[in-house]
Amino acid sequence: MTGVELIAAERQRQIEVEGYDAAHDDTHNKTELLAAAICYVTTCRPGGAEFYRHVPGAWPWDDASWRPKADFIGNLAKAGALIAAEMDRRLRELTSKPADVARDILADLDGRVDWIPSDKECEAMAWVVLAAHEYVNGSDPDSFAALVRALDGEA
Repeated sequence: MTGVELIAAERQRQIEVEGYDAAHDDTHNKTELLAAAICYVTTCRPGGAEFYRHVPGAWPWDDASWRPKADFIGNLAKAGALIAAEMDRRLRELTSKPADVARDILADLDGRVDWIPSDKECEAMAWVVLAAHEYVNGSDPDSFAALVRALDGEA
């Protein structure tokens, strides 16, 4: 299997076996899914085997839910699946309130950027992400191309 296939299989396992579906993921709106992904990635760095034996301080949930493996690839698949879950969660939010989601994403970068966008800029960024998502998922293959043309002044 490829890396993408392993991530997709792990995400499917999380949904079917663990019950971590969209409704469940939507309750984790304070970057918990990203924090968990980072913890799994930490076990994959040199010397990371030590980390998988102990619950990381950044782990967002109870200690019993920390279940890494001594398997580098398996932990990367878990991290990738958690990132995919967070992306899907944010994309669901984006379709309901794009400017708010863009602002939240930028708030996560607090202190790492020296530009604070206006509400209009947040909304524009949100629609760029939504158009890209629709293009990638094939639901509206022309949306992203149209957006790029508009941004280039060709619309």
